[in-house]
Amino acid sequence: LDAAAVYEKFQIVVRQSPYQLRYSDVSVWAVKPSDMVSDQMAKALLETNSFAGVTRELFEARPEFFIGGELEALEIYDSDDLWYAHLAITIYLSRFDDGRRIWSMRFDERRPVTTRTFSHGVRVLSELVGLAAGQMVAEVGELDLARTTATEPHDPVLPNKPRPLPRRRDQEPVFVPEGDRATEPAGDPLPLTPLPGQEGGGP
Repeated sequence: LDAAAVYEKFQIVVRQSPYQLRYSDVSVWAVKPSDMVSDQMAKALLETNSFAGVTRELFEARPEFFIGGELEALEIYDSDDLWYAHLAITIYLSRFDDGRRIWSMRFDERRPVTTRTFSHGVRVLSELVGLAAGQMVAEVGELDLARTTATEPHDPVLPNKPRPLPRRRDQEPVFVPEGDRATEPAGDPLPLTPLPGQEGGGP
């Protein structure tokens, strides 16, 4: 995933108005937000067997599809008496051979942070990422990849947007304040291998 420059820092973004924000001096992400969100999306696709193979790195084998997107907002909104967690993200699926987009979605949601602490705010942000990943898996799962032909950018294949999948209770939060930094290399975009029977040639 690409990310707006303001969200590519390790410090948690605290927004105080549409035109004013600051960085937390003491609460930081374990790794960069775009890498953490990408890891969660890859994990969701793997756990649901949406594709035969999912990898963050591009090796010798050429995938048929890749998933990319843009992280537009990942922040805690401080509105005096109330805190909100805000996630905005655009995700798209494209053919690897010609780069043409065949599906896209946008997730933009806010949720209240009932306990005004960064640890609780991070947990709510993690829940939002889980919802976005569930929506992605649900929509991609409805695609007929063997018959789908490339469409113009931003033309969604699905006529109706399914409800997001519920987040599993045992799923650990993606984001944690402070802690060991992840050392696993991250790649962008996310190459995908279709399941048997889903293979389809390019247009």
